[in-house]
Amino acid sequence: MKTNILKIAVLLITSFMVQACADDFLDVKLKNYQTSDNYFTTEASALAATNSCYDPIKGRGLFGENFQYFFYPADDRILFETPGQEQLLYTADNGNIGGNSINFALWDGIYRGVFRANMALEKIPPIQFKAANEPLKQRYLAEAKFLRGLYFFYAKILFDTPPVILKVLKDPSETVSNATSEQVWNQITTDLKSAAEVLPPSYDDANVGRATQGAANAMLGKAYLYQQKWDSAKIFLKKVIDSNVYELIKAKAETKEDYIAAYQCNFTPKDLKVGTRTYKAENNKESVFEIQNSDNTEMGYPNGEWSPGNGSDGSLLSAYFCGVTGYKNVCPTAEAAAIYEDGPATLSLTKDPRFYTGIFTTADTLSKNPNSKFYNKPWITGYAPATNQGVGLKKYYYPVHESVPAAPFFDPNNWRLIRYSDVLLMYAEACLQLNNDADGKGLAQLNEVRKRAGIPTIGTLSKEAIIHERDVELFGECLRYHDLVRWSMLPTPWVNPENMKYLQGYYKKGHNEYLPIPQSEIDAMQGNLKQNDYWK
Repeated sequence: MKTNILKIAVLLITSFMVQACADDFLDVKLKNYQTSDNYFTTEASALAATNSCYDPIKGRGLFGENFQYFFYPADDRILFETPGQEQLLYTADNGNIGGNSINFALWDGIYRGVFRANMALEKIPPIQFKAANEPLKQRYLAEAKFLRGLYFFYAKILFDTPPVILKVLKDPSETVSNATSEQVWNQITTDLKSAAEVLPPSYDDANVGRATQGAANAMLGKAYLYQQKWDSAKIFLKKVIDSNVYELIKAKAETKEDYIAAYQCNFTPKDLKVGTRTYKAENNKESVFEIQNSDNTEMGYPNGEWSPGNGSDGSLLSAYFCGVTGYKNVCPTAEAAAIYEDGPATLSLTKDPRFYTGIFTTADTLSKNPNSKFYNKPWITGYAPATNQGVGLKKYYYPVHESVPAAPFFDPNNWRLIRYSDVLLMYAEACLQLNNDADGKGLAQLNEVRKRAGIPTIGTLSKEAIIHERDVELFGECLRYHDLVRWSMLPTPWVNPENMKYLQGYYKKGHNEYLPIPQSEIDAMQGNLKQNDYWK
């Protein structure tokens, strides 16, 4: 596909003007015809512009399907469905994925988001708000800056030297060029810092899910962690901890069901009940930022289900990755099931409670709800692809999505993009890297994550402890590939993906740390946009 998404974004706006002027010899003016120049005039239009910035991240190109499709089977814990292509990232059109449709979809989703953020940042400032609503105007702009920083973050960690576009491109012939790695990181931190100064710590129920100050600080900490700027990473992650807005969801009773529910509620669309005790699911105290989905089919059924964030409010995740009702595209490795420690003996759990959220085994039933068609039905290996090793992917796909007749489409489960446990583990890592955790505060936060699971605390913080805890706590959340990459790029590498099972023979140092910039984009930019150094 030769069409450039950056130009598509321009054409979406200029098409208004082209249509209006095509028959100008008739000298007819359409009084009610709206363009980008006359639409953004009211407070309501400012809100619409802000809301539109959230849609691309939940779209099919990003976390509505393709991000997971690419990065589930990119590490050593999850396999793709096709024998011989178990690590899809390295085997699909290997060495020439610049034009790969999934690769382009990621780029497409990112720059649709950047375009919408730039539109909001350009069109909202001239709008006259009531004096009492001026803080609301500033919040809208801060939300747009947070989201632009978020989109640029993914552009950086996926493509290394992408363009930094800070305006709405109005001329379809206009081209862009690469930014340096430093320039991209500087823009990310500039946007996020600006957002953090204005965004509120929380919202009322009507606005839950919007970007918060905590989300901006967490992303700043993460951005600095990726840059190996440990002191800055520690500062911003500590701000999230000290805000007292977030906490780990912990068991409300000393039963195995409670310990499992306290973790599992972070990956289900509905609150979990254990006896009379309730564990809040979406947008709970552990959620720092999550992508909002719903099973509302009014927008576009049939056919709209294929366009999350546009024709659908739900994702395609169950359709592609829930082996019970979907296409069963991926499955965990046996090693993924084996990484979990023994469970608390007092709870009669064989394994760490987190195992029972992440991994399906033949000991599992698909639903405990008597009204479900899967009630008391066992999980079988037939629900996993041919590459399965006797286990299935459970996190995010239990209970099985069946809330609407169109299921497994319109998956309502929110994708938790930043969880508080991730913040604690990143903080622990920054502490270790900065001064070997001299004050023990990094160890204390890592042990909070372990205590929530009911497993013994450890006495020394080490790289091995951090690697292991991120492995089990964040399994199935599409973070491990990026962890392996950044750990392999340390001055003294913590890991070598080239020597890891399932990656050996596929992953190439100096090549697979990033994806190639899509060739169609390079061609459309007439030589101004270059391929990144990892794919030249």
